[in-house]
Amino acid sequence: MAHLRTDKSLSRILHLFTVLVFGVAISTAPVRAADDFSWHSIADAIALKLNEAVVAHRADDAKGAKRALTRAYFGVFESQKMEAALRKTMGQTHAFKVERMFTGLRSQIGNQSHDAFADAVQDLVAQLHDDADKLDTAGIPKEVYDAQ
Repeated sequence: MAHLRTDKSLSRILHLFTVLVFGVAISTAPVRAADDFSWHSIADAIALKLNEAVVAHRADDAKGAKRALTRAYFGVFESQKMEAALRKTMGQTHAFKVERMFTGLRSQIGNQSHDAFADAVQDLVAQLHDDADKLDTAGIPKEVYDAQ
């Protein structure tokens, strides 16, 4: 029983650490006005959803982790047109690579350690922020990818 309490305590500590790491990463992002669109803000929104997946994975909630991944991909990455912007600006091959990173996360749920899953999420978040920086630097507007 004491061993179980130690495992739960360690799990809570790791959970808190993960939340803090993602919180610091997001809070140190450049501040932009609410009406000033940026791809970096889209990457931040995706990172928040991916953080939910990490938290769920650490809690051994596979269903919650998959739901958070789905929200990150379809609810933000696709719906906010980042995928379209990557495909058009950086090419089909690059967009497919990023999509495979999302798919890889889904397949890791239940098959990888919490740390390995969190590391893979951090890799994807870093890639998304790198891509967002490139899109912002190039001045790629979101409305180009909005269907009317």
